[in-house]
Amino acid sequence: MPAKITGKNITDRNPQQQLKSKASRAWFMNNVRTLRNINVKKDMLNQHGRAIHNLRVGSMYLYVYDPKTKKQLPYYDRLPLMIVLNYNTKSFVGLNLHYLPMRMRELLLQNMLELVNNTKYDRTTRMLATYDILKSARRYKYIKPCVKRYLYSHVKSNIIKIPPAEWSRSIYLPVERFKKESKEQVWIESIQRIKNG
Repeated sequence: MPAKITGKNITDRNPQQQLKSKASRAWFMNNVRTLRNINVKKDMLNQHGRAIHNLRVGSMYLYVYDPKTKKQLPYYDRLPLMIVLNYNTKSFVGLNLHYLPMRMRELLLQNMLELVNNTKYDRTTRMLATYDILKSARRYKYIKPCVKRYLYSHVKSNIIKIPPAEWSRSIYLPVERFKKESKEQVWIESIQRIKNG
């Protein structure tokens, strides 16, 4: 019989993780005003209301979201931390890292950093990740609960682009805003989905 997964052991973090989280919060507070204007929602639409793709595949973003189908969803994150995998004129698909507990976020990001196009970690850096690549390798197994589609029309804030140099810190930001369930319950269900393959 598998060990019971509880909210307590999901959220337990070692001192190194706590330090990273503190550094992440400090970085976020110091930079959020600058980041706020990088990709503004209104700039993503032309005069006909069609999407202009300022989003880059393989980049990381943070934004406020209000799902169209929220009444049917068992839970959802109001503040996704998203790595974009693809997009079209109405929506974009990516990995919302908030659906994973901290340690799994670390492991997934660490493996995905092997897919970067360069090691400058500047504005030219992005992850060369596609859904097909990620689903085909066991080391990316943590993506399963994270793959989400978001409608441009339901993004309710500026879209903050996380600079590549801050990707590793940003995963520790305690900014997930789950509705209908606690983050601990969401993480328990995510772990079960990963285990069940």
